[in-house]
Amino acid sequence: MRRKIERMKVRGGVAISLLNSYVNPEHERRVKEAFEGFDGFVFASHEVDPQYREYERTSTTVVNTVLSGLVTLYLRRLREGIRNSGLSAPVYIMGSHGGLGTIEYAERMPISVIESGPLGRRHCFSELQPPDGR
Repeated sequence: MRRKIERMKVRGGVAISLLNSYVNPEHERRVKEAFEGFDGFVFASHEVDPQYREYERTSTTVVNTVLSGLVTLYLRRLREGIRNSGLSAPVYIMGSHGGLGTIEYAERMPISVIESGPLGRRHCFSELQPPDGR
């Protein structure tokens, strides 16, 4: 399998999704290991979205892979900008679930922050709304 991967000339990222990996991820792990040393992002569906629905698991893994380069670049620039400004406080990123996560987690799992903007707006407005609801 390693030779086939080398001949594929894959660039950017790889999304791995095998049919029954939500039950037994061993084969996905083996495929991912074959990409060891690959200069790009490699995501296995059992790590990104371990659910039994194949379409949802696969599409989420593909979107995560596509976003990985862009989100990682953005977050690295953000971290450097904050560091260069002299701030030393830890930086957290709002996730799609409304909670906070580290930049490192958002880089490993960019799908986790994809809806943070709309969610953040909703939380902000709920805090700013007067108590009487007007």
